[in-house]
Amino acid sequence: MTQAAPSNARQSKPQVEINPTVGSGLLYPILTASAIYFITVIVGVWAAPDRSAAFNRLMLFMLGFVVAGGIVWGARTRVETALGSIGLFFGFLAVLLTFHFLVTTNWAESGAVRLPLFGQIGLWIHNNTRTWSEMQNLQKNITGGILVILFPLTLTGSVWAWSRRYLVIFSISIVMLCLMLFGLIMSVSRGAWLGFAFAIVFAPYFYWRFEPGNRSIFKWIGDFLAVATVGLLIYGFYLVITVPQYSDYMNAAFNTSKISRIDLWRDSLSLIQDYWYTGSGLGSTDMVYSSYVFSLHVPFLTHAHNLFMQIAIEQGVPGLIAFVSVTIFTILSLIDTARHGDQTVRFYSACVLASIVAMLIHGIVESNLYAYQLVPVMFLPFGFALALLLSRYGTSRIEPASVRDKVVIQRVAVFGTLFPSVVIGLLFIWPGSMATLQANLGAVAQTRAELAVYVWPEWPLQDELRRMHVVDLSNAIRHYKTALALNPDNVTALRRLGQIEISMGDYDTAQQHLEAAYRIAPHQRATRQMLGELYAISGNTTEAVKLWQPLDVGQQQLDIRYWWYAHIEADEQATLIKQAVTQFENQ
Repeated sequence: MTQAAPSNARQSKPQVEINPTVGSGLLYPILTASAIYFITVIVGVWAAPDRSAAFNRLMLFMLGFVVAGGIVWGARTRVETALGSIGLFFGFLAVLLTFHFLVTTNWAESGAVRLPLFGQIGLWIHNNTRTWSEMQNLQKNITGGILVILFPLTLTGSVWAWSRRYLVIFSISIVMLCLMLFGLIMSVSRGAWLGFAFAIVFAPYFYWRFEPGNRSIFKWIGDFLAVATVGLLIYGFYLVITVPQYSDYMNAAFNTSKISRIDLWRDSLSLIQDYWYTGSGLGSTDMVYSSYVFSLHVPFLTHAHNLFMQIAIEQGVPGLIAFVSVTIFTILSLIDTARHGDQTVRFYSACVLASIVAMLIHGIVESNLYAYQLVPVMFLPFGFALALLLSRYGTSRIEPASVRDKVVIQRVAVFGTLFPSVVIGLLFIWPGSMATLQANLGAVAQTRAELAVYVWPEWPLQDELRRMHVVDLSNAIRHYKTALALNPDNVTALRRLGQIEISMGDYDTAQQHLEAAYRIAPHQRATRQMLGELYAISGNTTEAVKLWQPLDVGQQQLDIRYWWYAHIEADEQATLIKQAVTQFENQ
């Protein structure tokens, strides 16, 4: 008799087969771009004139990386439960932030809110929480920026609680979402409102777009509209900062601040150009703006009011490229998880996309969240996205279903990993790049030498440091002259040398350099103001006024220059510039 084969008493659980897709090749590109981004942060510490402030910023960035990594680690198993719970936790923190914002804001101030109904609510809060109003309040745009990031992440917790029939937790989460929405409205942050509006349009479409089995032609139309919207935003921003007619129109329509954001963006281009490869350093934006753009002796603006420009100013264009690369690869990973995940994962992916979209749209007009202590909040949606990606593929090696799939995945991984490095590498081999690098090194040397020492009112103006030879600028000057030897039209070197020469009293050489800089880049603010100053002290009042005419000198920049010449007892120059300023003000 034939004996039956012995059965295995321990039957293993059936394994769910996962067929790797393009998304499995996105992990290395995300990690590589993140590593490059962190390197630019380190370079930003090196370039910064205030190392203490730079190290504080470094710690905040490291905290952001740690928190994002902690989210990934915490969601390595049972990702839906983990991310839902984490979303609720951050929602609770957002509610505390909302409460702090509401009770510490002085709602009695004129213009605190733009809607009468909410103005009355704000006054009621203010009248009943006067003891709290003396606490340090949180800036409104920062509050709005945080809430639009955390609102969609909290929504993942609501969905998780509903799917598990945790009705009490679900009810609490809905209350938290309502409070966050109320805080967002009361923040009066139009950038945050705009980001929220984009999020509530893009996220539902994203969820519907990747619903399985639906091949509607409207998906292709929706894809086209989504891509076209992104393209129009980029192109529109380019027109606004480069074409004066568009700038003037937007200024007339939306200028409600002490300085036009659009003018600030245009002025920021010269800083990005000066510190093209390295950035001006972490935590140094305020005095870099004042010293090399606005010709002021004290801090005036602390950030660029644009997330992308702020990254480029602090960490250079390589930092911006790395950030954009991480964002693109993260969105692609969300598309993959939404396409191949179940209904809950698809909803989570849509929420994370909403968080990123809201952050980026808000970042078009604000960068204070990035520039201040709460920058780790910006890392949260990236941690959620990476957790969703790893939950699908894990860390084990899973072979693709076909050779063709394997080749596609490998190509995605290789191309994505090399993409940011290649683009950054092109910056160093582009025609004129070596001159740009030398000018960049000169700008960093000048900034570190001057701003590490300059403190007002101990020193009345930055010119005093240069004129009294308190700081050694020989290294900076050497780099500038090397840049001009490589490219005589390098605007950074021409303008920075002109600035130094004005302080030293070498007016003829300064005029030669600044006239050359003006010929190449006639719209740069610092060049126009300094060249106008030189024309004024040489008696050419008409040309001086003509150069100053488009500039906003509401911070008394011209009066400060008159004070400087009187301070160094250059009475003739002081008289001439006073005459030019008087004529300018009378026009």
